[in-house]
Amino acid sequence: MEHDTRQGRSAPHSAPTAETPVKGNAADWQGEAPLSSVLSQTTRTSGSGGRVCRLCGALITGRRRNGFCSDRCRMRAKRQEQERTVENTLRVLLTAAEVAELLRTSRKAVYAMTERGQLPGVTRIGRRLLFRHDALLDWLHERRAPSPEGDRR
Repeated sequence: MEHDTRQGRSAPHSAPTAETPVKGNAADWQGEAPLSSVLSQTTRTSGSGGRVCRLCGALITGRRRNGFCSDRCRMRAKRQEQERTVENTLRVLLTAAEVAELLRTSRKAVYAMTERGQLPGVTRIGRRLLFRHDALLDWLHERRAPSPEGDRR
């Protein structure tokens, strides 16, 4: 080791580089360590048993029995599940905003088409306009232009 005369401390000959490991010997280090080896080397707190969060993959600490590392992950997973079920459920009545999204137009255009009587399945409940989903899909199917090479789906 070289001796640093300014501070009276010893300094190493070379700083660690990408080729030399910071801890351990060179035979142990092979670039990035696989996740399984990193997880097996980490110390776990009591009660975790090596369990991993179902949402984020973090180690579960403490006595959590629900499969999530925190209430935040549990609520986020619950919200994602609710969104999936809503998307998978076929809604019978659609709002003007949903119809606009389906038709790829604006809400204002949907209201204008309704006033002109161009949209089918319109139900007015008070000031609110609702549209029957199946009537809109049938209407779209009837109005579609045939493809030039015959009817393909």
